[in-house]
Amino acid sequence: MSSRKRVYSEVFLELGFTCIVDKGIQKPQCVVCNAILCKESMKGSKLKDHLIRKHKTLHSKPVDYFRRLEGGLKRQRLDSVNLENVTYDQRDATKSSLQVAWMTARARKPHNIGEELIKPAAVSMAEIMCGTNQADRLKLVPLSNNTIKRRIHELSNDIKDQLISQVKNSGIFAIQVGETTDVASDAQLMVYIRYKGEKEIEEDLLMCSPLETTTKGVDVFRKVDAFFNEPDVQLDWKSCIGVTTDGAPSMLGVNSGFLAYVKKENPSVLATHCIIHRQALAVKSLQPDLEEVMCDVLKMVNYIKSGALNSRLFSSLCGEIDSGHHCLLYYAPTRWLSRGNVLNKYFSSKLRLKCFWTIRGTI
Repeated sequence: MSSRKRVYSEVFLELGFTCIVDKGIQKPQCVVCNAILCKESMKGSKLKDHLIRKHKTLHSKPVDYFRRLEGGLKRQRLDSVNLENVTYDQRDATKSSLQVAWMTARARKPHNIGEELIKPAAVSMAEIMCGTNQADRLKLVPLSNNTIKRRIHELSNDIKDQLISQVKNSGIFAIQVGETTDVASDAQLMVYIRYKGEKEIEEDLLMCSPLETTTKGVDVFRKVDAFFNEPDVQLDWKSCIGVTTDGAPSMLGVNSGFLAYVKKENPSVLATHCIIHRQALAVKSLQPDLEEVMCDVLKMVNYIKSGALNSRLFSSLCGEIDSGHHCLLYYAPTRWLSRGNVLNKYFSSKLRLKCFWTIRGTI
């Protein structure tokens, strides 16, 4: 007795299934997970059962949602067919993809820029400069959003592995720990590491991690200690010969500071106060004549920056005289180098400021 021949129906797309022909036989293929079922499953009840069991959150999705997934699946099939006819080494495409991912991460651009801008631009330039054949090769370079994200993670892990390997080969190392709050009011912990390289002392960023709740010494220590104990890191506190921190109580507290917990692991560790913090502390109390100059500068900067009209006039004046700087800098006491940056910017714009005060009739 011959079995009933089941054929694909467009109604099955509402259940998330399209059709694929394998050796002349129609089989249902899920557009969500790309699973290919047997020909006997070409039945509404069985396809619905797969959708509910495997993708229950998509059960109520409209047919347009599955139609978009079907379009992506068909493009993948077409790409795979074209790839079979390509005779060049696929490693070149992977290397190109990694290079674009590296440049995307360095430029801090969104991951989809490769698929939406870089690849179309490269293909267009290749068609104009080199011809269609070379442009077709560029089309095979994977630059999708997920691919770029995955490549960046691969590059990051590779850099991390190289750094950890160099630190372990060094035998000893020192760390500098700093905790700060970003523009979103989130606490960020950064740890820099110094170690003996092949020719000289090397310095790199070891880790950067958010502090989700409190920023106590024990929280900082747990973050750093958890990183040291990761399976692919395995750094020993006994090899840490120096720790540099700022003067915050959470860092230098005798009983509950970060340094206190480090000394429990390695009593011989050397504690150092960050030199930038020392400079910041030293300039908090200036001599009377220097303090007077600083106050005058801040008053003039605030007068220009606090008013929208004054800011526009000053920017327009700088543009008319072809100045490289069109604005001044606010002074932020919480930033270590802000004082020097404000003064440098002010005195480099001294002539333009004099013109501004003359035009405004203030001198």
